[in-house]
Amino acid sequence: MTSAGETLVCTACGWTMPVVRGTPILIFDDRSVFSVKDFTAGDADGTRISYHDASSLPSFQKRLRRRIANALSNREAPVKWFSKEDAMAEVCRRIQRPRILIIAAGILRSSGFDAEFTYTDGSLVDGIEYVCDAHDLPFPDGTFDLVVAVALLEHVADPFRCVSEMTRVLKPNGFVHAESPFLQPVHMGRYDFTRFTPLGHRRLFRQFEAIQCGVALGPGSVLAWAMRYWLLGLTDNITARKWIRAFGLLVTMPIRYSDVIFKNKVGAGDSAGGNLFFGMKTDKAISDREILKLYVGRDQVYD
Repeated sequence: MTSAGETLVCTACGWTMPVVRGTPILIFDDRSVFSVKDFTAGDADGTRISYHDASSLPSFQKRLRRRIANALSNREAPVKWFSKEDAMAEVCRRIQRPRILIIAAGILRSSGFDAEFTYTDGSLVDGIEYVCDAHDLPFPDGTFDLVVAVALLEHVADPFRCVSEMTRVLKPNGFVHAESPFLQPVHMGRYDFTRFTPLGHRRLFRQFEAIQCGVALGPGSVLAWAMRYWLLGLTDNITARKWIRAFGLLVTMPIRYSDVIFKNKVGAGDSAGGNLFFGMKTDKAISDREILKLYVGRDQVYD
């Protein structure tokens, strides 16, 4: 790559990439749901604003509402499931100073690990190295030891293509950690496409040997979501919905904490809020017949 003012130019193919606020925009305009113009049109297009960021909102009322909602929704989960931090710790134990790619990093950053991190996202968020589309990761084959994709695969048009890209950029015997929703309402509006049952999520990663897989969020969280979205469904007024969301987060918190009841319940996977997968890249994909044997829930209607 060579730099030319506010652009980068690939010396091999001549691809010209804009640089916005110091961040290269590595988007293929002809095959992405994103457009390069989304990021180069200026601050008025809103791409610089993260949905986590309250300080960028124009009024005190809006900042207060956002901070209340963030404080409630970002509270530590009542149950400790296997997390991306657990995956990073395991990879750092096996590999000296691994290269770790975080896709859809948002504002989340990792510390305390002896690793080389690369942060990417589909929006202009401070602290990321690249804006890119997970359907076309701008990295050579076999670059990373671990790819982390948390709350990503529901927001992509083709999750199988994205997992194929993750597999491609991993080294032989590299690792992937993913957390994806199962029973969750729509979030992020138009950029929300897909949900995954436990077996459906496992099938996405059929090219990997499972190390850890299972529930990422329990049925208590599912019930809390359903109640909040029932309340939200009572009005189409945007301002009212924002206050209802904050109110709903507060009143359903005890229900969310009921996840502790389901921590060791095998049947909880049939009604989980999300699924997790941590595994190692292999040469042989698991077959669909083998995947069927992996069902561990308790829905025995057809037996």
